[in-house]
Amino acid sequence: MSLLSDNNIDFQRSIPNKSDFKISGGIHSSFLINNSILQQEFEKFVISLKAKNAHLLEKRYYYINIWSMACKPCLDEIPLIDSLLSSFTNQITYVMVSSHSNEAVSNFLKNKNIEMKNFVFLNEMIDFISGIYNEIEVKKQSFPLHVVLDKKGNCLAYLFGAIHDENSAAPLINFIKTLK
Repeated sequence: MSLLSDNNIDFQRSIPNKSDFKISGGIHSSFLINNSILQQEFEKFVISLKAKNAHLLEKRYYYINIWSMACKPCLDEIPLIDSLLSSFTNQITYVMVSSHSNEAVSNFLKNKNIEMKNFVFLNEMIDFISGIYNEIEVKKQSFPLHVVLDKKGNCLAYLFGAIHDENSAAPLINFIKTLK
């Protein structure tokens, strides 16, 4: 798994290997703040979070898991990411983002008996999701996509593919540990 830090920024924007964990270099690689359309979608994201619970906005970072109900790896990783990331809740708001309707997700989670203790679900976020994929220049959406944003919407890191175990989660967890 390759790990890129601020000192070794990957300026080539191409579809990363599913095992690659990309860390962007703040202002140089920030993708949300520089695109006015995507910035509007980030603002809608923040408004949606505030509607769920205003305290969600008090944390310094957002961990976003872009998922789909039709994605088996997305479903398989849900209990694992919920438990692995539970020790980092002080500074990070955890959000599951989908393009599905609220009703569809609610019914799906109930039927599959899926409960997450550390995540909030934001649905009907089609433009936000499309904007993220467009900005990292991915032509075809694949799920899941893990994204870490700061409070201004700057992308700090993203990871393609499902987390299967603690080893596959290690680069993400190690990155989260560096957040101050």
